[in-house]
Amino acid sequence: MELLRQYQRTYSPDSKKADWNTPVEYLAKESVYLVQNWPYTANVLVEQYGKKNILSSHGWTGPVKESHVLGGKVIGIPTGAPNKEMAIKFMEYLMSKEVQEKLVTKLGWPSMRSDAYGKVADWQKPYFEAINEVLKHAEPRPNLVYWADVDKAINGALREIIFEGKDIKTTLDKYHNMIEEAKKAAESK
Repeated sequence: MELLRQYQRTYSPDSKKADWNTPVEYLAKESVYLVQNWPYTANVLVEQYGKKNILSSHGWTGPVKESHVLGGKVIGIPTGAPNKEMAIKFMEYLMSKEVQEKLVTKLGWPSMRSDAYGKVADWQKPYFEAINEVLKHAEPRPNLVYWADVDKAINGALREIIFEGKDIKTTLDKYHNMIEEAKKAAESK
């Protein structure tokens, strides 16, 4: 946080309103030069809008190791679902090679199946090479039922420290306590 605060004066005004959904817009308008985002960005900007200057990399290595958060979506069946058997068949369909190949080709998503990459278009290959390198160093995001609270705490701490100039230790302690309360609430259920 100290390092981020040190460089805050050099940030674009867009930094204050950026979120996971804005990189495509910022790259399209050429208001940023560097952004970490998932592969969908390449599909939209390179394929649909012809921005061939968009390149891809697996990212940075820290002082200890290279590490990337592996998030993604979860396929599940809620308790009490009225048609469990049909839901299982739909899940199997979504995980099939055929559908996974379509997700790779049409959306630029990395597949959960290693055998679904045969349909990657030539223009997509550099992006998928970067994705595969990222996945070698990916660490799954913790499976927490209170993740929304963790996410809110991370973003709140960043906003307050970097953009509002609040004390680093006090702010981090506040949000740490918020996460601990969410954890205790989840464990008591």
